[in-house]
Amino acid sequence: MAQTCRIVVIGAGPHGLSVAAHLRDAGLEVRVFGEVMEFWRRGMPAGMLLRSERAGSHIADPHAALTLEQYEADLGTRLPDRMPLQDFVAYGVWYQRKAVPEVDPRRVVRIEPDSERLRVVLNDGEVVRAERVVVATGLEGFAARPAAFAGLPPGLTPHASELQDPSSCKGLNVAVVGAGQSAWSSQRFSMRRVLRSKSWCGGRQCNFCPGGSSCMIRRCGSCSILLVSWDRLASTGSSNCLVCSACYRPVCNDG
Repeated sequence: MAQTCRIVVIGAGPHGLSVAAHLRDAGLEVRVFGEVMEFWRRGMPAGMLLRSERAGSHIADPHAALTLEQYEADLGTRLPDRMPLQDFVAYGVWYQRKAVPEVDPRRVVRIEPDSERLRVVLNDGEVVRAERVVVATGLEGFAARPAAFAGLPPGLTPHASELQDPSSCKGLNVAVVGAGQSAWSSQRFSMRRVLRSKSWCGGRQCNFCPGGSSCMIRRCGSCSILLVSWDRLASTGSSNCLVCSACYRPVCNDG
């Protein structure tokens, strides 16, 4: 016989955990399915630093009690302002243990309508009937590959989300196809050349700038990383400067 509950949350990353914490605080019956911080553990490159500022890196909870500052107090140490991936994952696990201790690691494989409820089918065949389902699976499953690469070996054409170990590209001549945030993040991890889908991305446009605006592309003289001016522009206090996303030194038009 299928189990029943009020709300099922699919995904145990930052958003799924936060949603579950708020629902639990409101007195609602909630079940959360998925491995805690799974995509952050397995879908991000090793050595990555969070792009978000510290103020935007807290995982929200109903009483603002599970902040980064509280996590640091429990650890007895201060985290870097630009947080390394492994520290954010550890923070997410700490948050889960405090706010949503009962997370079921099984995966949801499909959702089916069932009279007044929804049938949530798990990967072991068990069914949970829920009134509401919250999908908080993040970016997993949305990787887009150009059709031209469909017949090539995956090992030679990994998606950005699959490139967890950038050192595997050391010494290789790598082309990054795309001009969005993932492409520039991949290039930061020592990629040699950057390609747009139809042209070299060495011009003046970048696809993830606000409103499709033109942006400056320069190379950091300290670490030889290509940069776009929208990245951390405001932190320099000058419209002619940007900050290197790797070493955080300012790079200016006149320098």
